[in-house]
Amino acid sequence: MKILLVSLISASFLPTALAEPMDCEVNGITDGNGFTCLTAQRQQIAVRLAYIDAPERTQPFGYQSLLLLADLIFRKKVVLTPLSTNDYQQLVARVTSGDRDIGQEMVSRGGAWVYHQYNHDPELPRLEQEAREEKRGLWSQQEGRIVPPWEWRSPGTGKVIE
Repeated sequence: MKILLVSLISASFLPTALAEPMDCEVNGITDGNGFTCLTAQRQQIAVRLAYIDAPERTQPFGYQSLLLLADLIFRKKVVLTPLSTNDYQQLVARVTSGDRDIGQEMVSRGGAWVYHQYNHDPELPRLEQEAREEKRGLWSQQEGRIVPPWEWRSPGTGKVIE
């Protein structure tokens, strides 16, 4: 009963808290679309980049995607614009560093796909198409190795083992 009450109270404050951008310093990279950071109040937050999906660490180009995100934001200050939380208790947010939108950078450099099911950024499909045409990042791989992560995660599909 206590857990339910705490969850309901927390959920009632969520929309207000999610509306305000917050500064954060990145202290860990989980994969090509996830990281942890510390707020000014020294609270650690798990964050997932909104609108994109990067290769899983165990799939082709997964490690390179992680390194690309690390190069862009590790040990740097970022601004989070919270949108929601996901089933893994990660804050789903648009993330900027300086004048760069990090999700757009990941897609533009071929480090991630547009997650069309959840996308609300009209720039992302164009950036992905350009990355595909110019064979940047994951798009430089052989055709059979380019498997969207949502297919890779589905049982029995797409897993390339070498």
